[in-house]
Amino acid sequence: MADENFEDEIIYSEPESKKDDVPLMYVGPNIHKLGIEKYTIYRGELPPSVELAIDKIPEIIHMLIPVDELMKFTRNLLLPSSPERKYTKIIQDKAREL
Repeated sequence: MADENFEDEIIYSEPESKKDDVPLMYVGPNIHKLGIEKYTIYRGELPPSVELAIDKIPEIIHMLIPVDELMKFTRNLLLPSSPERKYTKIIQDKAREL
C-alpha cells in the first residue's frame, strides 16, 4: 500500500504555491524524529529541516496545503478511502521505521 501513488486524487493546490508566498500548513501526523509538527505554518521557502524530512518521507509534500484549504482537508480526512487518510497512514508507517 505504501508504494501506491495517490497524486491524481489530491484536490489541493500544488505545494509549489509556496513560490507565490502562499502560507502552507503541514497537516500530517507529528514526526518528532524529523522535527515536523502538525499545523505548523510555513511562509516562503520551506526550511531545510522540512526539505530533509521530505527527502526521507516524500509523502509529506502532499500534507503541505494552503492554509485556506484546511477545512476541505479536515472534511476529507473523515472519509475512509480518502487520499488524505491514506497519506496520513503511509507517513505514520514510514515514521515508525525511522
